Amino acid sequence: MTTLKARRNQLLSHAIAALLMTGASTVAFGQTMTLQNNQLQIAGGSGTTFSNQTPTISTAGVVQTVLNVPSTNGVGIPSFNFTILPDGINNGTYDFTVGVTFVDANVPNRRMEAEIGQLRLTVTDGVITGTIPGSQSLRVLGRNGGGTLQVAINVTNNSVNGPVTVTGGTVALNAANLISEIRASHNLFDTVILAEFNQPATYDYRIVVQQTASSTGQTIQFGTGPTFNDFPMVKAPGGGCTGDCVENTTAFALGNAPVNELASDYISAYTVSGRFNVVTVSSGGGGGATTTPVNVTQ
Repeated sequence: MTTLKARRNQLLSHAIAALLMTGASTVAFGQTMTLQNNQLQIAGGSGTTFSNQTPTISTAGVVQTVLNVPSTNGVGIPSFNFTILPDGINNGTYDFTVGVTFVDANVPNRRMEAEIGQLRLTVTDGVITGTIPGSQSLRVLGRNGGGTLQVAINVTNNSVNGPVTVTGGTVALNAANLISEIRASHNLFDTVILAEFNQPATYDYRIVVQQTASSTGQTIQFGTGPTFNDFPMVKAPGGGCTGDCVENTTAFALGNAPVNELASDYISAYTVSGRFNVVTVSSGGGGGATTTPVNVTQ
């Protein structure tokens, strides 16, 4: 009896030790980042009935729907921002590529995609300092609702007041700055594609973050807190994309066929997605000025 009891105690102690080691491993290697309050902040243009909204992100990476967003400078694209929390991440620098897409929910051909190639987050004792290194441009692609015109351009992205900025751990997409840069860069993008976003519509959007480098050699996971749940992922076809995962050629659809230009930048990325509707109306919004597909790349 004594021998049996001792044996049971030994097995129990081994099991407890194994659990403790597993927990220690999770702390040491599970490097996670979450968004403050599990929320985005969305701001519309100058509409008097719309105040900034802070929709919550579910554990499945779906953002609450935002209603009645006024247009910004005559275009139905709001501004976004979100604040990243380091969740005990080791000191070091972490680089990411960030992409965003807007798709008309009822006219899927009508879409815009944008990407900043390198966003750097430096973590020092639990504090994030974000920067956009070098003199980077923002890559922007757009297609009209008729699928007859597609334009790809590079627009200036001033690190202080460009379309994409980062302050501390807060990453922002400023719609007014984006629209101004597009209008200054390409006439057809402005008069055909942006014009179609100048009407009441419902849009689906997606924000995608791909880690590209780390001074610590550690991979960052993104999700909701305080009990961590990973966001869905964007992966290449055949890369083990199952469940809530989205294939990168579905998330990013624009580029000279058969190439989806931005897709290959996201092979193991985290994503959140949501929907908003635009109510402000002004002139514009046809289906395209040509009758055969045209691709314009700068």
